Order: sequence, then C-alpha cells, then structure tokens
Amino acid sequence: MILLIQFRRDQSGWHELKCFYESLDLSYNQIQIINAGSETISSKEILSLARKSKGIIIGGLGETGYGEINVEKKFWFNNIREKMVFVLKKIIKKNQPPVLGICFGHQLLAESLGAKVDFSPKQAETGVTKIHLTKEGMADPLFKGFNSMFLAIEGHKDAVLNLPKKSLHLAYSHRCLIQAFRYKKFFYGLQFHPELNYKDFLFRLSLYPDYQKQKTVNQKPIVKTKLIFKNFLFQICDLRV
Repeated sequence: MILLIQFRRDQSGWHELKCFYESLDLSYNQIQIINAGSETISSKEILSLARKSKGIIIGGLGETGYGEINVEKKFWFNNIREKMVFVLKKIIKKNQPPVLGICFGHQLLAESLGAKVDFSPKQAETGVTKIHLTKEGMADPLFKGFNSMFLAIEGHKDAVLNLPKKSLHLAYSHRCLIQAFRYKKFFYGLQFHPELNYKDFLFRLSLYPDYQKQKTVNQKPIVKTKLIFKNFLFQICDLRV
C-alpha cells in the first residue's frame, strides 16, 4: 500500500487526487488516502497508516503558505506544520517507509530535517520550468531515465532556503536552488510537481488568481515527469504489483 497524504480544503483537492491517481498507475485499492489538513486526523493515526505502508507521498497546498498573514489561515497552517513535522521526524528516525514530498511536502520534509523554509518571492515560480540535475541527481534512482535537464510544472511562493544537513542536492532551477534533495536512501523532496502535465497545470492555475499573475510561460510545452513515480514506487519502495 502507498499512503498519499493531502492537505487541501478547496476544490483543488479532488484535482490533486485525480492527477496522483493517473500518475501512480496503481489499482485504487493500493492507495490509502488521508487528509492531514483535517483537525480530526491526528499524528497518531497518520503514523499508524505509515507503519503499514510501502511508501508515502506527501502532496502540496495552494490556498496558504509560509507567508500567510490571515490569522485564521495562519493558525490552521501552523497546526499542519507541527503535526507533520512531528510525524516525519518519527518516520525518519525509524528510517522507514520511503517518503516523496512534493512542493509543500518537500518543504515539510526539509523543515523536519532542520532546514529553513520561508516565503521567498525571489525564488517563486509558476509555470513550466527547466529543472537541472546535479551530478548526484543524475546518479540517483529517482531520476533514472531523465536527461540532465527536463521540464516540470511549478507553482510555489515558498522555498527551502538551505539544504538539510547530510542531504544530497539533486536538482536546481534558474530561480530556485533547491528543487530536489535526498536524505539517507529513502527520503526525497521535490519542489516541482511531477504529477502535473500542462493541461492539468492550466486547470489548477484557474483556481488560484494570485498564481495566474506570476505565470511564466504561454506556449504549450510537453512535460513528462510521471516517470519519477514509477522510479519511486519500484526502485525506492520496491513495490510489487
């Protein structure tokens, strides 16, 4: 079983689930879905499901972030952070199961490892971005089958500001230095969205007017990043279908 952790409260939640389901290419009963953004979901429940999982994928969050100024949203956001940082530290300590954090999930994983994450307008990206693999990234099983440069969908205003200690730097972009990292053998963070193609990106963008203002591409490029999930499931998690 693969545990998919979501946080979204708005209509992007079902769309994120659709994109992950299409990208993972697993039977529906092989995926356990939980929304850690719900106040009724405790860290204990998440850890219980994690122990039964072959791997964990942590999704993104579009309606708020580290730069939130609305008091109510900031309170909710910080509660999620505290819950997930606690959960991730426990998982990392046990060194299992493997984790793939995407966008907000990437930021939470980095924060759990002691890195600084914050609102970062200079590193904000929305649209299709060129991702460059480092030497370590080219050799990593997560990026097996990728060229040293590939296109990926971005949608973030926050960024990981420093590489977590004892982590490998796997990828970067022109604006955002830490696009991907790995801690130990099984814990990965990706700032970009491998579950999104360009069509899905345009729909997601329609839900967030603030992000539309930052859109950085107008042409229709071909984005092929779903191979990352195949690599994570079968190379990292050793999943058997």
